[in-house]
Amino acid sequence: MVVKTIFMLVLFFVPSILLSSGMVSTAWMLFSLYILIGLGMAGMGMSVMHDPIHGSYSKNKKINTLLGYAFNLIGANATIWRIQHNFLHHTYTNIDHAVDNLNTPFFLRFSPHAKHYWIHQFQRVYNLFFYGISTLSYYHKKILYV
Repeated sequence: MVVKTIFMLVLFFVPSILLSSGMVSTAWMLFSLYILIGLGMAGMGMSVMHDPIHGSYSKNKKINTLLGYAFNLIGANATIWRIQHNFLHHTYTNIDHAVDNLNTPFFLRFSPHAKHYWIHQFQRVYNLFFYGISTLSYYHKKILYV
């Protein structure tokens, strides 16, 4: 778990620092760094802060709190997420149409009750990419439906 945490933090911070330094000037390099930042954000959001906010990353409460606040570094809020996720999401975990996490495009399957397509056998390969761009969908919904 520690290795994964370090990897995701590096995947987010190293490209961010390179972009901030002004040393990168080619379009393909900028695009590549932004993709790496997106993957790092997804890894931090789905892994690095998820377990600590649940209090299951470490036996040390301070470590859990500190790593949970890593969520704030990617533009979210750990306190709001704790309320939304722990109380709203876990109250209706895996209840189809009651929790937004299960209302996904056809190529992502998170529930055994969702229709099974042949492409789902490769989901473990392509899901990190879609997690990386999931914030675009989240903000798209917020902009359109506010």
